[in-house]
Amino acid sequence: MGHRHINPNPTMTHQLVEELGVFKPAPVVICDVGARGGVEPQWQAFGNQAQFIGFEPDRGECDLLNHRFSQQTSQNANAPAQQFYPVALGKRREHRQFSVCRYAGGSSFYPADMTFIQRFPAEHGQQLEVTHTLELETVSFDEFAQAECIPTIDFLKLDVEGCELDILQGAERVLQNGVLGLSLEVMFHDAMRHQPPFHAIDQFLQRRGFQLFDLETYRHARRTLDLPTESLSNTQIGQVLWGQALYLRDAVAAALSPTRKTDFDWTALRILKLAAFMELFNLSDCALEVLQTYQPQLESELNLAVIPLMQRLRTPYSQSKPPNLGIADSFTEANQTGSSALDSSKTPALTQRIKLESLLPPPKCYTRKPNFLAARELAALRQTIVNSPYLADNQLSEGFQDSRGFSVVFTRLGIEQVMEQFPAFTPYLTRVLKSACNAFYLNPLMLSAGATVAPHIDCSLGRYPQAMIIPTLVSVLYVQVPEDLTGGELVLRLGERPVAELPPETNTLLYFLGNVTHSVNPVKTRNCRISLVCEQYNLAPDVLQTIPKFALLWSGVAASHELVPSA
Repeated sequence: MGHRHINPNPTMTHQLVEELGVFKPAPVVICDVGARGGVEPQWQAFGNQAQFIGFEPDRGECDLLNHRFSQQTSQNANAPAQQFYPVALGKRREHRQFSVCRYAGGSSFYPADMTFIQRFPAEHGQQLEVTHTLELETVSFDEFAQAECIPTIDFLKLDVEGCELDILQGAERVLQNGVLGLSLEVMFHDAMRHQPPFHAIDQFLQRRGFQLFDLETYRHARRTLDLPTESLSNTQIGQVLWGQALYLRDAVAAALSPTRKTDFDWTALRILKLAAFMELFNLSDCALEVLQTYQPQLESELNLAVIPLMQRLRTPYSQSKPPNLGIADSFTEANQTGSSALDSSKTPALTQRIKLESLLPPPKCYTRKPNFLAARELAALRQTIVNSPYLADNQLSEGFQDSRGFSVVFTRLGIEQVMEQFPAFTPYLTRVLKSACNAFYLNPLMLSAGATVAPHIDCSLGRYPQAMIIPTLVSVLYVQVPEDLTGGELVLRLGERPVAELPPETNTLLYFLGNVTHSVNPVKTRNCRISLVCEQYNLAPDVLQTIPKFALLWSGVAASHELVPSA
């Protein structure tokens, strides 16, 4: 589980990192406790001006994380530093019984209360069923940090299945020395695991200078209603059971209220790191308040122009005009008749159609990365697609007119098989796949003259669980864009609101959020446009089980085919 309200385009943070390089002297240190799956994608905003430290007691998973990082380093010397430790953190050094579940991510020092869990659908209980126990030695974060010379932590993420408060109680010095923010999974009812509930964690953190800035709640329906659900971890109805909480230090309160002064040292770099965290978690108003409050200190200590940074935070809310909604004509009528008031009977849009979201500019729900692959890597990728024996009329929906391609379905466990089958895909996959995602639908796509793609939201993996599942994000790499190409723009819409119309550019990678409606304008060229599209999903365990580890899909002369190679 993670935060859903992440800013996809933190422009102020990008300016701090890419243009000003302000964090090079003191990189942003992010610590992930319960690091299964790897670093969350939002932290890529800090580039190589970040350092990642992780703890994962599952030694096999920890070795995999360190191996993945060594591969990234060998391919990119500027990759941010990462180190994962196979250590179980706790309140103190002691031996405890660790319950291993069928679903490895549910394993914990606090086993699930099956009497309570059995009130929910059976698959929930099956996932949290304890298969065996291990005796593990825990160590406090304070002790480990001192022994291993762990640098000052800026942001701490905890996902440890009920052990959050234990770890916090063993991290007093770590928290005091510099932590600016925390993201942690919290449970509202101790009946789930008999773990410390949310209110105990909240009281602990508030006493140490942290305030709750965001709380995303999750619920699950009881088994009394046989309802189809998109995910085991969240349903539309049901009791609120757990949540994802964001805690940050309130630097403004510390500056304005003498009674709340603390020993925490608000250096200029810490102020900028806090503002960047706020922007990442869609708290631009809070980030702006921090910069306004500390502007004199930032300008004197760092000789930094703060006003352009503040403008980056304001821009999404100030540059675009509200849509007409039928209001402009009514103002014209009022002016012509000399009336100073609107006639609400002539402007039903005022009461029926105005919504807050329609008065804001469309969100920046995409990002682009030019010059993504080396020239030889791009050429090899193109050659593999063009010469593939699976290349045929596309087996996708009727919305893909006059297109050719094939599809590769795989989970995280099948990545190596994909690379063995398509070695030229390796540089692409290594850099594109997000660690927070666990299932993927890869589609080489060729569009010839006249080809077009109708508006749609991707949900290609839904064929396996027979359910509507939407990817977390979609990536598109433009492998070949002919010089004579006209048209072929990617059109993005969020609901009814236009977001962007993006012309294709060779060797440019584009990411956009999975819930964005997109289409491709008609292609005009004597050649063909080639792209590589990857839908990236973060699936619940029960849904993930329905997805093949590795499968190929393509169309033949009279039928569609699916090949699932043996392991």
